[in-house]
Amino acid sequence: MKKIVIVGSGINGLVAANYLVKEGYDVTIIEKKDSTGGACIKDSIQIENKKIDFAYGATVL
Repeated sequence: MKKIVIVGSGINGLVAANYLVKEGYDVTIIEKKDSTGGACIKDSIQIENKKIDFAYGATVL
C-alpha cells in the first residue's frame, strides 16, 4: 500500500485525504493546531442565558 502524508487539515487537505483513502492509499494528515478545518473556525458566544454557536472564516461556494 502506498503511503501519503498531507500537511494541513483544512478543507482541501481533508477532501484530498478522503479521495486518496477511497483509492486505497494509507494517508496521514499532519496539523500544527489542536483542531481541524483550517480557516473554517467554529466559535460561540453567551448572550444572557443563551449560548449561540456560529462559524466564520473561509467561505465555500
